[in-house]
Amino acid sequence: MPSPISAATPAPPRTDIGLLWWRDGIAGSIAAIVTIASLLTLGLLAYAPLGEAAIGIGMQAAFTAAAVGGVVVALFGRSAMPTAGVSSATTLILASLVAQLAPSLHGVDSAAAIGAVVCVASGCVVMAGVLQLLFGALRLGSLVRLVPLPVLAGFMNGVAILIVVAQLPLLLGLAPGALERGWAVVGEVQPATLAVGLITAATVWLTGRFAPRAPAALCGLVVGSLLYAALSGWDPQLPLGALAGFVPHHFTPSEMLPMLSPAARAGALQLVQQHLVEVLLSALLLAVVASLESVLAALAADQSQDTRHDPDRELLAFGLANIVAGACAGLPVVFSRSRAIAILGAGGRSPRAAVVASVVTALLFIGAAPLIGLLPLTVLAGLMLTVAASLVDGWTHELVVQLAAGKRTRDLVESLALVVVVCGATLAFGFVAGVGIGVVLSMIALIRTLDRSLVRSRFTAATRPSRRLYPHAAERVLREARRRVALLQLEGAVFFGSADRLAVEAEAQAADGSCPVLILDLKRVTTIDASGAVALQRLANRLARGGTVLCMAGVSLGNEHGRVLQAFGFDVRPGENCFADVDHAVEAAELRLLAAAGQAHVDSAIDLRASVLFDGLSSADAARVGSAFVPRPLAAGERVFARGEAGSSLFVLTEGAVSIVDPGNGERASRRRFATLSPGMMFGEIAMLDDEGRTADAVADIDSQVFELRRADIDAMSRDAPALTARLYRNVAVHLSQRLRSASTTLGADAD
Repeated sequence: MPSPISAATPAPPRTDIGLLWWRDGIAGSIAAIVTIASLLTLGLLAYAPLGEAAIGIGMQAAFTAAAVGGVVVALFGRSAMPTAGVSSATTLILASLVAQLAPSLHGVDSAAAIGAVVCVASGCVVMAGVLQLLFGALRLGSLVRLVPLPVLAGFMNGVAILIVVAQLPLLLGLAPGALERGWAVVGEVQPATLAVGLITAATVWLTGRFAPRAPAALCGLVVGSLLYAALSGWDPQLPLGALAGFVPHHFTPSEMLPMLSPAARAGALQLVQQHLVEVLLSALLLAVVASLESVLAALAADQSQDTRHDPDRELLAFGLANIVAGACAGLPVVFSRSRAIAILGAGGRSPRAAVVASVVTALLFIGAAPLIGLLPLTVLAGLMLTVAASLVDGWTHELVVQLAAGKRTRDLVESLALVVVVCGATLAFGFVAGVGIGVVLSMIALIRTLDRSLVRSRFTAATRPSRRLYPHAAERVLREARRRVALLQLEGAVFFGSADRLAVEAEAQAADGSCPVLILDLKRVTTIDASGAVALQRLANRLARGGTVLCMAGVSLGNEHGRVLQAFGFDVRPGENCFADVDHAVEAAELRLLAAAGQAHVDSAIDLRASVLFDGLSSADAARVGSAFVPRPLAAGERVFARGEAGSSLFVLTEGAVSIVDPGNGERASRRRFATLSPGMMFGEIAMLDDEGRTADAVADIDSQVFELRRADIDAMSRDAPALTARLYRNVAVHLSQRLRSASTTLGADAD
């Protein structure tokens, strides 16, 4: 008999292919059901310009796209969950083309006219798919995302408004075209019809807010339809608007392949001859918008599932799907984020679930088409209101909020103005014109931006001194001389569009000959191209002829800026004209100033008694203190002490230079400098005073000489010479105060 422990131990997990198929099948079926409402509403929108007779064709086109295109994407896509569906933006683009084609067929038999329009629209979808294949083959998947955000925002806002306008006749219970009569139609409005549509939309919004996991669109469809049925039963004479009407529920060759009909082909040829430009531009716009939607939605799905995929491969899959869907008279397909979320939420984890969702979608349409024909048009219009609301750009809302709060920066106003212009152009002239005008205006704004100054801020070395600490005599010289060292902090890209403007501003700093050193801080420069590198070298040559040395901070032989400058002929000399950061560049400028003033040898040896610790001591006291020091020679790069080490002594530097640095990750390039000491200065006194350990590393920059004084020796002197000890501690305090003042002047530099 097994023990209780062994009996309770679970069996190892077993992979059951049948169980996986069952789970994916259930998830795909649920996704097909909860997304059916969007197919109904977008199908209603697609061919609405052709009148009520085209409602069934539009719905069949939507279901065909989701079924046929969905299978293709599921088989060839490689995103987290490769699902396909129809979108309001692409459907409205196609509807706009249909609206332009319809007036050209007045007087033609209605069936032939509709067939011709369907042929042309389907051909437009096929061409968009071919363009998507081209985008993928050229590896433009990432570039599709470079459409300017204000243009996309204005376009989406225009689409949202057009959707609302298109639904008004259905919501108000008016005949098609009635709104053209203006205010005269007010008396024809059906309040009950409007109420049913608004209650449908409210149900969707409330469900999404309070039950985000529930299928909001499906809930709205059910509630609106039940309300319509209840009101019709309560008062059969109450005007509530029309029903969707007959919907074809079988996919015949003539319906799925309209190009097989001779009459449809003849009418389509006539339409193409009359509207070739509109058809081609609509195909291009469809390809761009569908690619943009698919790439961004697939990336969002990747982020939620912590996966990655190749956007170019995805464009190839959707291009093929649109070719197949268009050939079958389907609407354009894009990545369906709502279907992907529904599948993942229901437990689906493989493309099998996406295939099942597509198959179930087709079966639902075939089996439930008679019921679809009973759906009230006002209910479908209410669903479309929620679609329009979801399309309103959130970024535009943020801009408006910032503007209302009093933030009126140039970039904000220009971006919002571009959104309004693109939205207005989309409403007035159509999608192609709206996007075209937006792109042109974005290019103009970009050109204007390129002409702006790269200079983020201007300083002098007086306000941004280095962290090098100098003897009093040298500091007195630098106090005024630093004002003549100019520092320009740059931001952006140094390239052909901005290099000339930068050269003009840099030369203006040294125009009067009073600037011996000009420092360009490239820390925030994003890139330097060939034109920028050549322009900087020419600038250095021109400044040198006028007596100004050009130094660049943020440039080294090993970083990207240094490599680019060298590649295009700039003479990169680390420690002379190029420095790792502004701090070292300013230090080099200070040393030039001191050399010009005859104080070049700030690192030269001094007598120990000339250091700050001996200030105010008599000869006898100085001799006694000096005898307590222990000499310690240092080689360049040698560490005096490390951060965290116990410290019971201080050091006085008498020759060379020692830097107090943050050790970083151990690499010299990663060390952050707190201060560099000149001969005559002391260091290490903080740990000696508080016995808390060293606060940083101390490293010799060059061959140096230091002297060490232990706290035990100071304590010994305090017993028989308290006045001497007090003087020593006073000198330590004065030195610390000077260090603190120097550090406070660099806080602004750190903040920048």
